[in-house]
Amino acid sequence: MWMPPPGKPSFAKALFVVAFFIVPIAWGLHFVFFAPPPVWDIFVPIVTLAAAAIVHSRMANDWRAQYEMNLNTIEQRNAVGRNIRIDRR
Repeated sequence: MWMPPPGKPSFAKALFVVAFFIVPIAWGLHFVFFAPPPVWDIFVPIVTLAAAAIVHSRMANDWRAQYEMNLNTIEQRNAVGRNIRIDRR
């Protein structure tokens, strides 16, 4: 059965997921480590964008999963059942 290729992941989704985790952590660290507010206003978005870029590139360029799926397909096609004798003449 033919299926269309899956869609490309979007950077906005990666940014939302990463921000969901980084912003509360940064907000908590804001009360532990003293720094002027402009430092936090610059530091948190830069860290969030960098982490989102890493996550997005990992999702978009996941060559390892494609290789493993191809390898599994090849292994299934080349599989021979147990206790089957193959004559080598």
